[in-house]
Amino acid sequence: MPDPPRPEGPLVHSLTEPLRGGLIASCRAYPGEPLRHPETMALVAAAVTEGEALAVCAQGLADVQLVSTRVDVPTIGIGKDGESGVFITPTLRHAQAVIAAGAALLGPVMVPLRV
Repeated sequence: MPDPPRPEGPLVHSLTEPLRGGLIASCRAYPGEPLRHPETMALVAAAVTEGEALAVCAQGLADVQLVSTRVDVPTIGIGKDGESGVFITPTLRHAQAVIAAGAALLGPVMVPLRV
């Protein structure tokens, strides 16, 4: 199967281009799930990077902060807001907090949305 067309312009960034075609592992657990703890998510992130993941995605400030210190690949951070109809990193305030926690990239920036 041929490669899909390569995006050009503002969608391509020096941090995202090396990830093209590689594994980005989601290291997230929902509240109430047994693995829902920053230390556990950091261990999962470390394990998937040993298995060749090129980046990891973490959810929540505590997870982003700890995961980003435990892996040598970019951490894609997201911040969720709300219980029903959750919005992912919906405001500049949320984005700034996720970046301040240690994320190299913001989750919504990684996936072009189609409406």
